[in-house]
Amino acid sequence: LENLKRQTQSRILIAEQEILLAERAKNEALLRVSQVQEAIRNNAFQNARDNLARARTKYNESLEHQESESLRKESDEQLILLANEITRKENEIVIRDVRNLKNEAKTAYYQGNFERAETLLIQAENRFAVTNVGEKDPEITNLLILVGTALSMKTGRVILPSAPLYPEMSQIMSLAKQYFEKGKRLLAENKRAEALTVLNDAKKKIRELQIVYPLNQEASLLTLRIDQLIDPAAFESFFAQRITQAKQDFRDLTKRQSAYTDLLDLSEINPRYPGLSDFIYNAEIEMGIRVRPPDQKALAESRRLTNEAALVVNSASRDEIQLNAALAKLNTALENNPDNEEAMVLKDRVQIMIGGKASIVLSSESEDLYQRAILELQRGNVLQAAGIVNTLLQKRENQNSSKIIDLKKKVDSLL
Repeated sequence: LENLKRQTQSRILIAEQEILLAERAKNEALLRVSQVQEAIRNNAFQNARDNLARARTKYNESLEHQESESLRKESDEQLILLANEITRKENEIVIRDVRNLKNEAKTAYYQGNFERAETLLIQAENRFAVTNVGEKDPEITNLLILVGTALSMKTGRVILPSAPLYPEMSQIMSLAKQYFEKGKRLLAENKRAEALTVLNDAKKKIRELQIVYPLNQEASLLTLRIDQLIDPAAFESFFAQRITQAKQDFRDLTKRQSAYTDLLDLSEINPRYPGLSDFIYNAEIEMGIRVRPPDQKALAESRRLTNEAALVVNSASRDEIQLNAALAKLNTALENNPDNEEAMVLKDRVQIMIGGKASIVLSSESEDLYQRAILELQRGNVLQAAGIVNTLLQKRENQNSSKIIDLKKKVDSLL
């Protein structure tokens, strides 16, 4: 009897301790919730997300010490409401930022600064993903394809300072330029024989560089200028032949890139050569470096789709399904006419109205499963972790959780 009494007292003591720990964890969760609310008011969204995650952890800790169906339900509802508010408010800023980045990328692209355009578009893609997990913006995707094509045509045209052979190639090019200037001076002094020797030395140096970088623009232009300097009259005929040959080579897919770069270099020497700029313009459209200006039919279709989307957006009875349909129409409108400003403004408005698609907090049950998956993965039980992740993804609300998606990628890479 005495033993039973001691066991009962021990169990009461443990229960009281568990209740105390549960209450302590719950109080900390409530503190974190108040910090989330304050962060939302200040637009400090990363801070809000961090504290939301801490609140979820503390609520689950409380439930581990003392199960409470009411607390589980209330905490899930409370945190999901806060998460939705964070996503909605942050998405307004994200969409504006993404539009600015897309506009800057377009400007950089049209200025020929393809590397900067690509950097800006990647920033836009990453920024968009903050509140639109698993979603792609077709505008960004299409612009990245355009920029990627332009960059592939530019490969080898410029030797970057980060290239392993940059110091050696720079020295070779510097010597070639010195020989060119010296040859130019000697020709002006009527010392043609000496000038031709020096200019031939310049060509030899250029060929050394072109063995490694055959498409290098600086080397190609210097070669053309040397030929022009040696015999201006013969160069005119040679120039016309080079253009004719480059145009023919452009029709051969195996020679297209080198032909295109030849045309660009020839254009640098004589941009007014009849028909050359038009040929380059059409060639760039054909290669996908430049977008063909929309014709009247495309412009009309873009306007029609924009007007149809506007009717939905301005309707008082619209719902999310209708807004997503309107968004699809606006994306198509912008494919038909990338400069349709009305479609851009309306698209941004729709994306803000939809409010983003990001699950930044899990329910208590899903969080427990997520932590179990992490534990199984740490133990090397990849198949078990994969099974738990698949269970998590069966819930629609978890399909837009970046941490579940990241975990799935990690698990999949180990299978």
